[in-house]
Amino acid sequence: MNFDHWGNPDSWMDVFDHLLLVVGVWGGLAITVGLPVVLGTTLSARRQLKAANEKLDAVHESTVNDHDKALRIDLDERFDRLDENLDRVHTDIREERDERRERMRELRGDVDARLSAIWRRLGEK
Repeated sequence: MNFDHWGNPDSWMDVFDHLLLVVGVWGGLAITVGLPVVLGTTLSARRQLKAANEKLDAVHESTVNDHDKALRIDLDERFDRLDENLDRVHTDIREERDERRERMRELRGDVDARLSAIWRRLGEK
């Protein structure tokens, strides 16, 4: 390559040489500056992906059980049993309340009968 006539190329080959030199310099500069940036970004992205993967594994471990059934099905069955047990408790409470009311009526009847007997005895004297 002849640098004497750099500003005034004589043929298309000189233009091609100039173009090749410019592309080579800019390409080398891009690789020199861009490669560390790309590698740093890639390494940073890998670290972030690894951290996200570890978090995903932790979430997976906390939501997966070792039963034969899926966790959702297992929870649904447990909630159904809980609903049945709560219904039984409510029924037992209602029955107990009804029995207590009946006992109160009986006690009131007994008290009224005894008071009436006492008033009659007092009235006879």
